[in-house]
Amino acid sequence: MRWNSVFISDLHLGSEYASSKRLAAFLEKLEVNHLFVVGDFIDFWSLEKNWSWDDTSSQVVSSLKRLQEKGVAISLLRGNHDEQFRLMSHFNGLKIEEKTVYKSLLGHSYLVWHGDQLDWFQSGFLRLISNIGSVLYEGLIFLNRFFPSRSKKEGNPNSVSSFFKVSVKRLIEYISCYQKRLKNILIADQLDGVICGHNHFPKKARMSDTLMYYNCGDWMENCTFLAEDFAGHFKLYRFEVSLGVVEI
Repeated sequence: MRWNSVFISDLHLGSEYASSKRLAAFLEKLEVNHLFVVGDFIDFWSLEKNWSWDDTSSQVVSSLKRLQEKGVAISLLRGNHDEQFRLMSHFNGLKIEEKTVYKSLLGHSYLVWHGDQLDWFQSGFLRLISNIGSVLYEGLIFLNRFFPSRSKKEGNPNSVSSFFKVSVKRLIEYISCYQKRLKNILIADQLDGVICGHNHFPKKARMSDTLMYYNCGDWMENCTFLAEDFAGHFKLYRFEVSLGVVEI
């Protein structure tokens, strides 16, 4: 597995539903020049309720350090579930950033951030609604084992919990005028698109004739990532321990 840049999001280490074993296996095989962790690296919300940090979670953190020592550039971006990072400049030797701009091999510039910055449900009283939604989502992940999964195709939630998560996030995006506000930011900053996470749903789409939208997905259910190859092309992939990397 060799790419120029890889973007992963919503690892949620510390949640009992994090796919930390698959993530550790992925990082063990990964060969890349630049790795971006696009928010929700550690799920402090879950850790405050139920301490679920295990040896595999520690292995993931160690793997990032190992990759950095091998010369891989690693960018660690803050998400809403690891908002404690607001009080920190570094974690385990990795610099914490709110957002950054990535220049692709083809010369395109992309805003890279978690995506919660435009979510009105992440502050004030509305934050309580978001917390309740997170609890319901984790409960539905537990119930997934009792329901058949949908097909794992881009644009099609593959489980009851994914369907819930995507439906709620789409409603929130509609209420908060997410697309319009995001477009305004990208145009004002003369950028070609955005790379984000937050809604746990891998997606590649055009926002307009000139603006691209990339969502990395998550490492709780989908175990997906966005990668730029050495020709400067971006593709979404899913990682399965038995199958390896599968393009979606």
